[in-house]
Parts: sequence; structure tokens; C-alpha cells
Amino acid sequence: MRQEIYDLRLNAAGCLAAAWLNGSAVSRVDPVHCLLDRRPVHDYLLPSKNMVTLVVSPGAHPAQPFATIGS
Repeated sequence: MRQEIYDLRLNAAGCLAAAWLNGSAVSRVDPVHCLLDRRPVHDYLLPSKNMVTLVVSPGAHPAQPFATIGS
């Protein structure tokens, strides 16, 4: 049985960035410590539609990048 393997590559072009796949954080890069990240993401994929979210400057709480200030 053939299994397809998908990978995600994320490059920090002078900023912090985080990639999410179907609601799960899969990658984070920054211009000081990790300029480039590449990892397999096939375990996060759904058999139907998938949603990839790229968050630039995710803030001080990487586990909650979409949280508003003061909440």
C-alpha cells in the first residue's frame, strides 16, 4: 500500500510566523533561532477539505495566537 507523505516548509523572512493545519499548531519560525522549518504534516490532514492558517507575529502566547488582548 502506497502512503503519500506531505511536508510543510516555513521560512522566517525577518519576522515570527506560525503555521496551523486544521486547528493544530504544526510549525513556528523566528529570525533569530529558527529561520527555516520543514516537517511532515500528513498525520494532520483530513480526507476532505483542509485549512492552513499562517499567523505572522503570533504574539507572546503561541498556544493562543488568535486570543484578543485583555480577554
